[in-house]
Amino acid sequence: MFDFLKGSIMLIVMLSHTSGLFDFMQGQETLIGNYNPLVLVLYIFTYILGVASMPIMFILSGYGFRKTTLKKCLKKQCKTLLIPYIVSMFLVAIVKFFFLCFVTRNIHSSLEEASRSFINILLGYSAASPNWFLLALIIGNLIFNQLLNLLEGKKLLLVVLMIACAGWYLSLGRPVPFCLSQGFIATLYIYVGYFSKKKKFFVTNNTLRKKVLIILGTFLFSMVLKGFGDDLNMAHCVYTLGPISIIGNIIISMGYIYIFLLLNRFNSFLITQIRRIGRYSFYVLCIHSIELKSFGEIIQDRFVQNWTGSLLLRNLIQFGVRAVAVILATYTFVKFKRKIMVRIPKFNKPILQKEHKA
Repeated sequence: MFDFLKGSIMLIVMLSHTSGLFDFMQGQETLIGNYNPLVLVLYIFTYILGVASMPIMFILSGYGFRKTTLKKCLKKQCKTLLIPYIVSMFLVAIVKFFFLCFVTRNIHSSLEEASRSFINILLGYSAASPNWFLLALIIGNLIFNQLLNLLEGKKLLLVVLMIACAGWYLSLGRPVPFCLSQGFIATLYIYVGYFSKKKKFFVTNNTLRKKVLIILGTFLFSMVLKGFGDDLNMAHCVYTLGPISIIGNIIISMGYIYIFLLLNRFNSFLITQIRRIGRYSFYVLCIHSIELKSFGEIIQDRFVQNWTGSLLLRNLIQFGVRAVAVILATYTFVKFKRKIMVRIPKFNKPILQKEHKA
């Protein structure tokens, strides 16, 4: 249902992690004067949808959320989110160590740098890895599940809002470990996704007039919020308008989800491939995190420093090579996983278990 949207967000995440793509130290006039129009289009697309991308992912996670006991919820979070996070953490450290050994020929400095990355990811600092999303989702799911078991109606909404505000307050000081700030805020987005499904918000048949109003309203509200200086970056705990940014992006996120559901009705080779990426978005995120933090950033920085040609070509090469590599690695892993599951009696059934989705 949401594969096209999730696939688009995964591409935006990889695009936004392209080194030197946009120099935010430049003014708008310099930016427009120096960059190819195509890059400006990518900038606008990334800026508009990219800001709401993480709230959207949390809302989509809430859409598929099911209430259960604390024990079952904790077990599920460990199995589906925490273990992949830990595995990714170890892989980042191992791959980075061997990569640096190959590049620098210095075992001591390579071990030191790999250990630093390992500790930062272990402590759950959001800037240490794109996989911060998994930790925040674990915290958000656990909190929301308990609230669902204890509260309902307006009391539930009030407490969820208070927890989100507490998450924002935590973001004002020094970086908080284990993505606690993002996890508290994620509780609100999970709540929105959960009740969007309950109220059948995305499956209601609307008239053409109402669809147009939703689309125009989404873009208009987004521009108004930007006009007031809104910027939301959950990875770096940036909420320029405070709780207004957090709550305002709910409206924007819901609008974008609705728009992509309308676009999802179209079929083409490109849309089909983006849907496929979205279907495996969980794996794409994990593999991208390993790629980026183990060697991707280092290679990109050196590439940018030594590049003397077109900025557009440089950015396309960086993004294209990395995106293709991550996607191919994802498909290879999924194919290998399926073969392993078939060989295990527990999973050897006519229909394999559904692939995990982010």
